[in-house]
Amino acid sequence: MEIVDSLLKKDRIDANLLGMESLQLLTSTRASSDSMVSYASDVVLTGGDFSDVKSTLISMIANENEGHSDSDDSSASSSSIEERYHRKMRVCALTALANALEAKSASLEQLLDSKEWAGDDGILSFLLSEMNGAQAYPHEAFLAAKCTLNLLEHSSVMRSSALEMGFSKAALLGEEVGKSAYHLLGSMSSSLSKVLSGQVDTVAK
Repeated sequence: MEIVDSLLKKDRIDANLLGMESLQLLTSTRASSDSMVSYASDVVLTGGDFSDVKSTLISMIANENEGHSDSDDSSASSSSIEERYHRKMRVCALTALANALEAKSASLEQLLDSKEWAGDDGILSFLLSEMNGAQAYPHEAFLAAKCTLNLLEHSSVMRSSALEMGFSKAALLGEEVGKSAYHLLGSMSSSLSKVLSGQVDTVAK
């Protein structure tokens, strides 16, 4: 985790991407041991001893790091490259978050700060924004729907907040886009719609 932290703090965008890719792998049960997945997931969700890692991940999902490239005409090509890097990092960040929520599903109610997730400009609002952009970026919308589903299946508090925020409409959009463009998005959005409508029992009542 020290290496991930160091890479994310460098001024080189390629190093930042490598750091985020490494974090994604550390939260993946296919690439890391159960103990490492658990540890890395704690960092992603709570910060632990590496709060900057969590902050960077959340900022990528919130798109806060976009638009930081030079605005000179001569740097147009460089800006385009940075934009592609940032999109790759956002995908890695969403994947790592989905992995962490799945790994820690049994203890989400205790781990998560409801204000941080469901408050004004909370993490749920960032996930909703990604889902609402399904037509332009269906893969990111799929990952956001996966994060949301993992969360709502195990937290009644987050489920209530998601209903108030309008996730049901975003899930329907995902289902529609999924029918024509991205099957995984449609399937995930359908599962999310069922949880939101109460058709599926959740762990937390």
